[in-house]
Amino acid sequence: MQIDADGSQPQERTRTRTWHYFTFNLVALTRLAQLGRHLGIDLWDHRTPAGSDLYPVRPAAEQLDDISKA
Repeated sequence: MQIDADGSQPQERTRTRTWHYFTFNLVALTRLAQLGRHLGIDLWDHRTPAGSDLYPVRPAAEQLDDISKA
């Protein structure tokens, strides 16, 4: 996973269109976690061996989810 403990995505910072790739990746990861929720798989609280998880992106993801339901 390429999300650091502070929610940053270091691999996306090196790209030419940082904001685009950061948000594209964020949307993909949050959609994957939402799909997992429907399948009974908790990807929000899954922690990789390196200690990364999706927790830092939760507030933004929850806002996006609320907007999509409106």
